[in-house]
Amino acid sequence: AFASGLLDAHERVLAVVFTALRATFLFDVDDMGLVNLRRELDGAIPPELLEVVLDISFEVAREGREGSHVGALFVLGDSERVMEHSRPRIINPFHGHGRQERLVYRAENRQTLKQFAQLDGATLIDESGVVVAAGRYIQINWDVYLQGGLGGRHLAGASISKDTRAVAVVVSSSNVIRVFKGGREIYRINAV
Repeated sequence: AFASGLLDAHERVLAVVFTALRATFLFDVDDMGLVNLRRELDGAIPPELLEVVLDISFEVAREGREGSHVGALFVLGDSERVMEHSRPRIINPFHGHGRQERLVYRAENRQTLKQFAQLDGATLIDESGVVVAAGRYIQINWDVYLQGGLGGRHLAGASISKDTRAVAVVVSSSNVIRVFKGGREIYRINAV
């Protein structure tokens, strides 16, 4: 809601959650780091695209695979340059499919996207929300700095965001979601 401009930076939000976890949360928008996130994006990708990919990232972090926590790497935008800075790890499972079958905004496509996102390599999504490829290995840029304890997926996300205009969303196996732009972390949130 904030990313779409429905909330102001100084508003207070009451969130009511009705899932397996039933809870209410009261928070100030400023405290969530969302003000900085919207400013950092500055037109790089549509806020709605980031919102959908963050939703999918939360699902990947919560659901895992076969009872284990897994990670994922989504690269949003600047797809042509991202393809130049990556190579296929697997045959592209999205190649040859129509636009509607690859659109991340369609709920019926989410399960497929989540399954392929959990494989090794990055899932590439263009600015319009169409999945371009999955299972891509990203060229590492050794000029990026990461805090200790972050691994290859985070290095790949930071690298591709530094070498292109893309934004990277990394889901770690420890259930933390990080957003990278310009080679640095611009947002972090615990998924559970």
